[in-house]
Amino acid sequence: MGWSVCRLLVFSLLSLRYPPLAFLHNSIFYHLSRLLSSPFKKPASTPHTLIDKKRRMLVILVGRPNDSSWMQDVIDPASALLEETRLEGDACDAWTEKQGDARRGDFVAMTAGLSYGGGQEHPAILKADKACQVPYVGRLLRSKPFRRMAGFSNSAFHTYAPKMHRYYATELEALYKHDPACKPPFPNCVWPACTFNIGPRCCSRGHCDSQNIPQGWCAVWALGDYDPRSGGHLVLEEFNLVIEFPPGSLILIPSSTIRHGNTPVREHEHRYSFTQYCAGGLMRWIHHGFVPEWSLTDSTRKEAYGKKGERWTEALGMYSVLEELTDDHRGCCGVRKDEVSEEGGE
Repeated sequence: MGWSVCRLLVFSLLSLRYPPLAFLHNSIFYHLSRLLSSPFKKPASTPHTLIDKKRRMLVILVGRPNDSSWMQDVIDPASALLEETRLEGDACDAWTEKQGDARRGDFVAMTAGLSYGGGQEHPAILKADKACQVPYVGRLLRSKPFRRMAGFSNSAFHTYAPKMHRYYATELEALYKHDPACKPPFPNCVWPACTFNIGPRCCSRGHCDSQNIPQGWCAVWALGDYDPRSGGHLVLEEFNLVIEFPPGSLILIPSSTIRHGNTPVREHEHRYSFTQYCAGGLMRWIHHGFVPEWSLTDSTRKEAYGKKGERWTEALGMYSVLEELTDDHRGCCGVRKDEVSEEGGE
């Protein structure tokens, strides 16, 4: 099983709010119109990239490691942990109505990590909705399967968006030094928050995660035992795409600005998901010098954000252009072009 991408046929339900995109497939560009009649299929271990007209890499179909034991050693145990957690919680009435977020879908979600917003005075570790959920969250965060998934998604983030990854790492490291009580959920990953969607058949309605950092990527993992040819597809509405999303695969998307959801799986199947992200309010708190936005004066606000449009231009600049990805990596590592030999060695 692998990636399969095709155009949505129900155009009347969607509005294309972005310029036409091209799809990257083994360094050959296929305009999306070709996918309408001939969707491509490739192994889920083969990455693919959605780029815009300026060739910025916006969405990454990362897939999974080229490791024959990945499903057996990581994804199957992770799925079993989520199912075990759900059953234990059901048995002791551990879930609250708020956790079944009707805006996204009819399934239980548990969050962990850092957040700032919604009336918080300062960034803080997300609290469990009920005290009995604390050991559930701790067990998942300590588990080897989820730690491996977090490490892989962090590596993928750094690989495809080194400038954005460096921004996350630099800003959040400043926060951790400023407030030692703030800690990421996984020590091997820059994302400061995560959500475990524990099924049993997670079907997310189309939505934008508007509280996340606008240009930031969200890591979305699919887990379970479903057949990706019959359900669980990722729907990217602005791109007019439906993408087969096999269990054990990773996709990176700017979840705050792109409307996304997934199709249902069959009644006898299970689908879970694991997401990693960063709240926009958290980055604004850091950018303001660890103070709330309302406390800024006109002069400090102008100093923080510059002229109108500059901040958004800077945000778009964090995406790597395909042909400049290698140079971006060198720049993030402090290596100048003139320090690279003609043979490509450093």
